Amino acid sequence: MTESVNVSQYKAAVSIFEKWHSIGLITEEELRVIDTITAEKYGINSTSIYRRNDLIYKGNDANIP
Repeated sequence: MTESVNVSQYKAAVSIFEKWHSIGLITEEELRVIDTITAEKYGINSTSIYRRNDLIYKGNDANIP
């Protein structure tokens, strides 16, 4: 398979799992595990821009009240 096909199939699968999470069928932790397994299946590495990553840390940011 080509990389674009793998990315498309990964994104399609993850969108289903995100829907399950939004309606409460799976937890955030389960979604993270499923995402990792799905990414490995389709050859998407953990630093890929296509991964479901929260790249913005919303913790104790001094600039945001």
